[in-house]
Amino acid sequence: MRRTLLWTVSLLIATPPATAAAAPVISVSPSIRNYGNVNVGSNSSDFLFVVGNNGSDILTVSSAAISGTDASSFSIVSAPTLPINLGPGSTVGFSVRFTPASGGFKTASLTFGSNDPVTPNKSATLNGTGIGPHLAVTPGSLDFGNVHLNTSATLSLSLSNSGGGTLTITSLSIGGADASSFSLVSPPATPINLGNGSSVSLTVRFAPTTLGAKAASLVVASNGSAGPDSSIALAGTPTRPEPVIVAVKDVPNDQGGKMKLSWDASTFDTQPSPIVDHYWVLRSVPPRVALTRIARGDRVHALGAGPLGDPAGRIYTSLATTTIYWELVATVQALHFFDGYSYVVPTVSDSTPTSNPYTLLLVVALNAANTSHWDSAPDSGYSVDNLVPASPAPLTGSYSGGATLLHWHPNTEADLAGYRVYRGSSAGFVPGPASQIGAQADTGFADPGAAGSYYKVSALDIHGNESPFALLSPSGTVGVPESGVTGFALAAPWPNPARREADLTFALPAAGPASLQIYDAQGRRIRSLVRGERSAGRQSAHWDGRDDSGQAVRSGVYFARLVANGRTVDVRFAMTR
Repeated sequence: MRRTLLWTVSLLIATPPATAAAAPVISVSPSIRNYGNVNVGSNSSDFLFVVGNNGSDILTVSSAAISGTDASSFSIVSAPTLPINLGPGSTVGFSVRFTPASGGFKTASLTFGSNDPVTPNKSATLNGTGIGPHLAVTPGSLDFGNVHLNTSATLSLSLSNSGGGTLTITSLSIGGADASSFSLVSPPATPINLGNGSSVSLTVRFAPTTLGAKAASLVVASNGSAGPDSSIALAGTPTRPEPVIVAVKDVPNDQGGKMKLSWDASTFDTQPSPIVDHYWVLRSVPPRVALTRIARGDRVHALGAGPLGDPAGRIYTSLATTTIYWELVATVQALHFFDGYSYVVPTVSDSTPTSNPYTLLLVVALNAANTSHWDSAPDSGYSVDNLVPASPAPLTGSYSGGATLLHWHPNTEADLAGYRVYRGSSAGFVPGPASQIGAQADTGFADPGAAGSYYKVSALDIHGNESPFALLSPSGTVGVPESGVTGFALAAPWPNPARREADLTFALPAAGPASLQIYDAQGRRIRSLVRGERSAGRQSAHWDGRDDSGQAVRSGVYFARLVANGRTVDVRFAMTR
């Protein structure tokens, strides 16, 4: 059997590929742009975005727009008229600007519309940071350094807007513990509006009234980006190189002649690196005494005429309304850790009941070589004898010859002036001018007249201090007659020495003719005080210090003579004018 092979031949016929349709493709470069920091209200540099056609057909760019939250901060400032056709490989540019209206980070999208069949809208990202108003302070703090107490110094600073927009300063104030030491000089009215780059100048005054380092802050309230309040540190150090006398007081419980001088230290003494080494205490010298010393060879040096040199044999002078002469009393070493010093200064004289002599004092701070010095203001004081004399003791008395004779031992005080004698009718009588019958330096007193009185005696010093009273009662008086008959006696005038006038007390045992005459030291009668009939008992007469012709007598020694009933008694006394 015959087999037939059948072969199947497949004929493959290749079909040529279909040709792709032509289409445009849009591109945008760059895809993101950060404009960085730009002041509010200011324009950034313009940046070019390039739109290209990467396809094979005509690209038609139909729109260009900015969108997003911060779209208003960006703008297209240069662009072709749209729509625009771009052939394959062609490009076109669009310029975009960043203009922030407020501070902070800004972002938006730049979108181009086209006929790209795949991506008809192509976007680029826009970023930038708006820089708002910023307060800049130059310098950033003010340090006034050393300023003399109760004077002032000024420094200036500048406030400017280094950011964008308008910096509005709403208030200016000074705060802190020492705010009262600082002040603004003619500050501008607020609010103050400063555009970018604008500035305003402020002047601050430092006027310390107390010692100690001072610190405060100038607070500026504004809408600046750093915050609502900005603080500028203020500092200064008050100095007072001259010492200050704070007190000149009498030293209590002494017999006068001393004052306690107290002064505040110089700040150049207590500072970390002291300049003051010691202080001089100067006491005023009466002009007559100073001129006598100068005539004898003491040198004269004005306090304001440079280095003071060696104080030995020197009289210093200062000029107020008149020239004041000074002498060195003491040198006090500076200790550098005390805020104040004191020194007991001897005075030339003390206060008395009739005068109050003040002594001027001055404190000078000096460096070790006496080449630099700082002087206090002068101050004055006076010393007082605060100690009264002891009571005269023992006080004894006897009655003899018609008079009560008192006696006591002398006091030992160096400043004793004398004694006062008082008479009263009881032990409780109060001594005073009306009961005073004597004032003398002697320690004995004769009181003519009837016995039986009470006596009090005191000691008096030259400054008017009166001692407690010593009392003598009739029971303590020897020889007091029981009948109380008055004897014949003439007491020393009171006061003795008499000053311009005197009172004389005498006693007559019986009525009858009597005379009381005043004689000078040559025995010449100059005045008749009593002449004629007188009654018995204690009596007194006043002498006005004039002779019978009415002329005032001279100072000197005089005698009073009492004559009665054939008896005579003389008393010697002094008269001064």
